[in-house]
Amino acid sequence: MKVTLGLVLSVFILLCIGIAYWFGAFSTSFNTNMCYSEVIRKITAEVKAVQKSDEKSDLIELSNDLEKLPLHGYESSCEEIKRAVENL
Repeated sequence: MKVTLGLVLSVFILLCIGIAYWFGAFSTSFNTNMCYSEVIRKITAEVKAVQKSDEKSDLIELSNDLEKLPLHGYESSCEEIKRAVENL
């Protein structure tokens, strides 16, 4: 079977596209996971601070603030949530 230069080039191009897609998906996923980790860390710190406080008003205020977070299921933007959490 004769392998032509066009076939080898086509396979090489498809392989490069697949690798680039995989790297892009991994990079985006990694950045998103880091963003959500930072959001969870900030919320956890706020909850711990409220736990140490004896003020019921602090708990009510935090609860109201958490309900206002821009959560839209899988369409949520971590950057929007991160900005909102910074104001807790």
